[in-house]
Amino acid sequence: MTTNKKFGLAVLILGIFLLGSCAHMFTKGGGAFRAGDRAFEQGKYAEAVEHALNALESNPDFEEARDLLGKAFRTGTTTYESTIAQKKASSEPFRWDGIWKVYATLEEMHRAVAASPYSKAFDVKSYAEPLAEAREAAATERYAAGVEALGAGGFRNARIAVEHFTKAAEAIPGYQDLNDQMAQAREQAVSRVVVTANSDAYGELLKLVEGTLSSQETYVAIDLVQANHSLPEARDRFSSSHDFLIYMDVDKGSGSVVDNSNTPMVEGGKVVRRETRGFTHRYNVAARLIDLSNGSEIVSENHESTSTHSISYNFLYNEREERLNLDGFGGAREYRIVDMTASEYEAMAPVIRRMRAFVRDTTAEDITSITSLAELEQKIDGILLIRGPHVIARPVEGGAVVYYPLFTDDWDEHLRLGQNTNRLGVAISNHVRALVDQGRGDFSTERSAAARAVAAAMRGKL
Repeated sequence: MTTNKKFGLAVLILGIFLLGSCAHMFTKGGGAFRAGDRAFEQGKYAEAVEHALNALESNPDFEEARDLLGKAFRTGTTTYESTIAQKKASSEPFRWDGIWKVYATLEEMHRAVAASPYSKAFDVKSYAEPLAEAREAAATERYAAGVEALGAGGFRNARIAVEHFTKAAEAIPGYQDLNDQMAQAREQAVSRVVVTANSDAYGELLKLVEGTLSSQETYVAIDLVQANHSLPEARDRFSSSHDFLIYMDVDKGSGSVVDNSNTPMVEGGKVVRRETRGFTHRYNVAARLIDLSNGSEIVSENHESTSTHSISYNFLYNEREERLNLDGFGGAREYRIVDMTASEYEAMAPVIRRMRAFVRDTTAEDITSITSLAELEQKIDGILLIRGPHVIARPVEGGAVVYYPLFTDDWDEHLRLGQNTNRLGVAISNHVRALVDQGRGDFSTERSAAARAVAAAMRGKL
């Protein structure tokens, strides 16, 4: 076949397809007709009848719509009546639910045709009487099942009763004393849930869980108990007063890792050690849903989060203690001595000047007012952390050693700065711990996520 012939055949096929798919596109009532045709193909005969009548209302001369009305009405009547007969012959429980709904569809379809100008062309019937009988049978069966379930006691049976009463109300609203029975069933369908934890310090987490569950569970009454319970203690305490226990086992922990580096602060300043201390905080929630009627665990949920912070210090690391008698500078006493070569001393001179200014101008209150480890690290960046007054020992020619006070030649000032150095060292050390503890408690995002996860795991099982 030549290329031109192939192209011509493709165009012909496409044209036929477009003609078929666009049939009645511009015919008045065509949209309703196409919708009815689709409904008929899907076995929705009552819907097809409705669309066909709409098409004919717009265009009474629409022959294809009239044909659709006829076949949809007749096929629908036969199919629906057959379905009813099959359901009546079955032993399926609550079959009357389906029977009355099919009768309702039949009645609606026949009434629509009866009210149209085309009623004389069809065998139109009234299904009102068998529909009423089927509704009565369905409501009676569901009502009896609901009363039986409610009488069995327990919130689970009460929830079954609610389902039966709801079906009965669909068939006949207000059937007998259905409204009173429904109110009683809904009241008894509520399960009593207690939420508690292994510590009374987690009230916020418990409230988050309670709030999430309350917004999603209809038949749940939740009590929060902020007390330090073990799981066996909680089981024993609440087994007679509640149906379920949500037990939150919350664990917060921290660990630290020290990374020591001898990288000098300045070229040639090998007497300084830089120490980085990393703090890892862990937040773990293990939640268990316990059925208190038998003590069994229904479901559990674990949620764990970690966060890590670090801070770096600069230390003098080759210091030693020795008793010296420095004339005019404190006399004979124990000194902390740092051995430095001439080149090291020269390299460390700017660092020592910064340290001297830091010790002179900084108070312990300046340290404790800092709110984060990062800010504290920035504050002490490039600063040596030392304890007490230091003396530098520098070897000179001939094997002699020359001693220099670290801060100043004035003994009183040197002593004062040394004491302030100690205070700042203690303040920094203590404040690092305080900021770490603060970081351990700062798990607001994790608490919210844990609450949602716990509620999701428990949902539908209460």
